[in-house]
Amino acid sequence: MTTAGRPGRLRRLRGFDYAGCGEYFVTTVTHRRECLFGTVVGSVMRRTSAGDAVHRAWLALPERYPFLSPDSFIVMPNHIHGILVFGPEHVLARDGGLLTPGRVHLDRVMRAFKSTSAIAVNRTLGRAGVPLWQSGYFEHVVRNERALERIRGYIDGNPEAWPKDRFHSG
Repeated sequence: MTTAGRPGRLRRLRGFDYAGCGEYFVTTVTHRRECLFGTVVGSVMRRTSAGDAVHRAWLALPERYPFLSPDSFIVMPNHIHGILVFGPEHVLARDGGLLTPGRVHLDRVMRAFKSTSAIAVNRTLGRAGVPLWQSGYFEHVVRNERALERIRGYIDGNPEAWPKDRFHSG
């Protein structure tokens, strides 16, 4: 597993193309682990309007990056977990022609997600210039179908595991 965006702790798979086709598991945490996105009741995550804004920002990523397919995803009270699937660079444009968006690195996609979601959340909460996310994010290259299914299970089971979660602040 790798950690991106933390000075001195960046560990990536040597020689791996983070702009190539594949699945990536990502996690990012709110600034100071502030619980803005909802609460877990029993084993169900109940999102606030801020959590809904984060969810919409995730689902909107393919509008900006048509080769991208969001997979399993969950908004938790103070973090998100998700799988991003990078498809071929050439995708069909809305007019039916081939679209070549260029090579886009995972870092660029995550910067866009964090930026658009922060703008939306700050707008929803009626605040400006307040950091939403911690710097950096966790990333893991999904290497096979078995790992993909295990990670999907982890994401789906996150609300149930919330009381023991390392990001739980209460």
